[in-house]
Amino acid sequence: MKRLSTVVILSVVFVLTSCAGVDVKNLQNKIPGGIPGFDSGDGMKPSPPLENTIWELKHIGQDNPIAKSQNFPFLKLSAGKVVGFGGCNQFNGSYVLSGTTLKFGTIAITKMTCPAITNENAFMKELAKGSSYQIKSDQMVTISGEMPLLLFKEKKQ
Repeated sequence: MKRLSTVVILSVVFVLTSCAGVDVKNLQNKIPGGIPGFDSGDGMKPSPPLENTIWELKHIGQDNPIAKSQNFPFLKLSAGKVVGFGGCNQFNGSYVLSGTTLKFGTIAITKMTCPAITNENAFMKELAKGSSYQIKSDQMVTISGEMPLLLFKEKKQ
């Protein structure tokens, strides 16, 4: 009986800790040099909401920072609709939010040709993956498993 109680308690602890979110420090170890600009910080700065915030893309995957330019790619989520700019083309579509899971539906995108199209294609590819997200301070990272996909920073208006 005592052993059964121990197993039940350990199972509950495992479930509770696995739902607690992704360890950002562990994520930072996946990218050489950490997640550039991601503040795993002290939590003193209030985090913006996921929805109705303009999120500028700063980094794609493990080794693809977005070059500084006047027009950073961005997205904005609101009431199941996503709109944004991929670096060359405008896009819009739908998304479903369930807890910290973020899934995008079909994305429609304009088809202009630009030099920045490589980053835009990578951005759209990562959006298509089902992912979870985490917000710290003014930054958001989308995550698949334990791998960071996209790093965004809140655009101040």
